[in-house]
Amino acid sequence: MSVLTTIIIGDEYTDKKLIENNLITSIKKYYSIDSDPNIQYTSIKNFKLTLSKIDINEKHILCIMWVRSGTNNILDIILPAQQYLTKFLKKDNNLLLFSEPIEPYDFTFVFESLFKKENYKKIKYLTPNIDITNNNIEIIRFFSAIPYQFPTLEKLQNNPIQIKTDFFIPCKTIRATKHTVMSMLQHAGLLESNDYTYKLQNDQKKLLKFTKKHLIEYFKDSPQISLLEDSLQTKIEPKFIDIPKGEEDGIKYGNAHINQELLDLHKNCMIGVVVEDFYYFLNNQFEKYDEFNLITEKTVNFMYCKKPFIMFQCRHFLKHFNEMGYKSFSPFINEEYDIIQDDITRFKAVIEEMKRIANLSPKDKIILQNNLIETCEHNFNVVSEKYHNNNLLL
Repeated sequence: MSVLTTIIIGDEYTDKKLIENNLITSIKKYYSIDSDPNIQYTSIKNFKLTLSKIDINEKHILCIMWVRSGTNNILDIILPAQQYLTKFLKKDNNLLLFSEPIEPYDFTFVFESLFKKENYKKIKYLTPNIDITNNNIEIIRFFSAIPYQFPTLEKLQNNPIQIKTDFFIPCKTIRATKHTVMSMLQHAGLLESNDYTYKLQNDQKKLLKFTKKHLIEYFKDSPQISLLEDSLQTKIEPKFIDIPKGEEDGIKYGNAHINQELLDLHKNCMIGVVVEDFYYFLNNQFEKYDEFNLITEKTVNFMYCKKPFIMFQCRHFLKHFNEMGYKSFSPFINEEYDIIQDDITRFKAVIEEMKRIANLSPKDKIILQNNLIETCEHNFNVVSEKYHNNNLLL
């Protein structure tokens, strides 16, 4: 039987409870390990030393995990330990698991460049990203947002549902993608009659001036560039629900960021709107990722509330979402937008569907809700089972 050793490279904000009670428990279940794991927390500086103390003569599953560990360069973690890890992989039946359990970056090309082909089958990558595929390195999905959200959600009151708006659009942290979408929604007249959250901090206001310029430059060849330019001229009224510190869970990374008021807004809309950032303006550079889909707390919140939702995400989110065992909402909601490559054109298609739904008669809106009950129940059951049974890996 294999010994599971997990080394976590993080900082004082690392959520040890999530890692030990959910991720490591899920790894044990995935690999049918009965023995207690060896868990060690370290820093990038001390990682090589921590690694050197492991007895590689035992049959091992070694999980190396970095949780927003203070570096954006994965090579800072792996290169100093490459010699040891290569030696580890030479042992029969050893497995090496790499994981960034929160962020959806694809590091498989790094593993392919640093290790020999004969060892690829011994290397696994645990990630929340549902897009990544690799012919050499096995990808294992970790649904990290589920254990972040459920403990807080289940503590809140299950108030009766009172449908008050067509949509609820939660946008707590505004970056380039969210600002684009919110501007387009404002331009389409969809914010005024619906609930949303939106607030720019002072530093974000300064960045936004540069962001607009880079957005127009980046998407200059989009068929919808005129729509983007017009939308970015709109002004969005701030709406924000502050969560008192006493209601937060004290975790910096993956904080649930929800309280009773926010939960009720999720429940009291007809359809949720999920907006995820996949392009940013950071460090004076515009960065965009095309395969950056993951199931975050926003999607989990709507599934917990048994709500259908519409996605402003990378292309093919819904395709991969369905492959994970969930169900999206076609044909009752037109989801053809999921295959559109150009981001602004895809966003426009989502907005057109939102406008169609908003213009339905009250009777047809009730019919739409009834048609989606079964799918929403299915998604709730899937996400609830994953949390309560620690089936968080796929």
